[in-house]
Amino acid sequence: MRLPSASKLDLAARCAGSAALPQIGRLSAAADAGHSAHAALEADPQKASAILDGLGLSPPEGALVRQEAAFFYDVATGTGRFLGFGRESYGKADPPQKDTEIGATLDYIAQAKDDALVVDWKAGDARWVPPAFGSYQLGVAALIAERARVRAAFVFVRDDGEEWADAVLLTEWERDEWEDKLRWLAGRVE
Repeated sequence: MRLPSASKLDLAARCAGSAALPQIGRLSAAADAGHSAHAALEADPQKASAILDGLGLSPPEGALVRQEAAFFYDVATGTGRFLGFGRESYGKADPPQKDTEIGATLDYIAQAKDDALVVDWKAGDARWVPPAFGSYQLGVAALIAERARVRAAFVFVRDDGEEWADAVLLTEWERDEWEDKLRWLAGRVE
């Protein structure tokens, strides 16, 4: 059985059955709004940078910045592989996704020598988003970033202009914990 995507890991941790049951393929108005917000920030990197700077989440000095970067993270080997940009990269992966891999699209990733910043943009209702500390989605993003210190954040951008962030700093020790948690979750949803 294929593992859930990074964005579905928190749900799978609460309810393992959600990873096995058929998924609904239709999007909602809220999902459409979220996709529009992502597209606008991807199209205007200066706006994305200004939002992050305003929230105290500037990328590390000298960082390589990428948006909508698609990866697979292999739970068995503890390694990530870059696929390209955009969700369509999953289907073009060579070799294709293995059963031990989690697909993840990092909305914003800035990697320097020892530090990284990973961001998942959120639009609309924040009630369903778990706290950054303890989020499986941000945990796998930090593992993909492969740096000694990773600041991982949910950044909320609303239509009314309100912006805020929930961030956590993950060091090598916390990343080791996330490797263990992901192996546990992979065993639970098999």
